[in-house]
Amino acid sequence: MALLPSSWIKYFLTPLGAFLLARAIYSLNASIGYLELGRWMRARGYDTRRQFSRREQLFDLVGQQVRDREVLYLEFGVFQGKATRYWSKILLNSKSKLHGFDSIEGLPENWLPHRQKGYFARHGTEKFRRSTTTELLFSRDGSTRLYERINVRQSAP
Repeated sequence: MALLPSSWIKYFLTPLGAFLLARAIYSLNASIGYLELGRWMRARGYDTRRQFSRREQLFDLVGQQVRDREVLYLEFGVFQGKATRYWSKILLNSKSKLHGFDSIEGLPENWLPHRQKGYFARHGTEKFRRSTTTELLFSRDGSTRLYERINVRQSAP
């Protein structure tokens, strides 16, 4: 079966796109992204048959391989810190360091149709409002404490 020339595809899809919601376009783009990921993985010899329904399953698999090593774990945009807390329990080497960074102000601009500016904001943390980056240190028991406040730029009051 011959593929349609790209001009024909554009001719039919452009008017159709005018009637689709932004969320539908996002879902279609994500689907194409997964197709590209599968192609990329196969081209580099990765097994695409292994799937995970939750990110913690992937964390556990990787954790089995690195748990006793000295690891520097950096997470940017921690939100509530669930992933960093999870890693703090997996990584057993006392020399491992885990750092989570977050502005606490949420997204700086609209990102996705369902993730608008301010999404992920941590309301009720007003004392950190003027700091665009806050580093949290996660201890072995999963608790957090403010480790260092880094003023990268000042936001409007």
